[in-house]
Amino acid sequence: MDDDQFEEMYRRNPLKAFSIYTVTQLQSLWRMALEIQAALDQKDPGPDIMKAYDFFWFWTLGAYEIIRTMTQHKQCFSSKIASEAAALKEQLAKVRMPFAKQEKSARRGPIDGPYNSLVSVGDKSLIFEIEGATIGSRELMNEVEAFFACIQPADVLAKFPEGQRP
Repeated sequence: MDDDQFEEMYRRNPLKAFSIYTVTQLQSLWRMALEIQAALDQKDPGPDIMKAYDFFWFWTLGAYEIIRTMTQHKQCFSSKIASEAAALKEQLAKVRMPFAKQEKSARRGPIDGPYNSLVSVGDKSLIFEIEGATIGSRELMNEVEAFFACIQPADVLAKFPEGQRP
């Protein structure tokens, strides 16, 4: 590959300059999001609701971990991206805690009701009520996708610091 080809590759996917592993994890996340959306897009999603729920559980854990890795290494990103990642991490944590630990965030006690606060399915989205907030799966997936789509090559300041703890 010549320099122009490398430059084009990083322009199209700036996170490669941070970590190829992060890019691979992100691609897995996108494939899972497509499965969730396809299940919820069915005319009668009834039989696929649990598939969407199951995949959204894993999607949430994966999205949180990718963002957590980025926030732990915030020095590798522009201040804008580091700040947006921190805010997104907090939003994902609200959904992640009931899924991962069956507790509300910030150790506020066990979750209320079954299915980790899933209250309905509407507008082709799983709808959760968590700590007084209504969170839609499709909206959250779109927000995460938009965050990653806005990252530009200039936003990635350094490579993942291998062999170092944050």
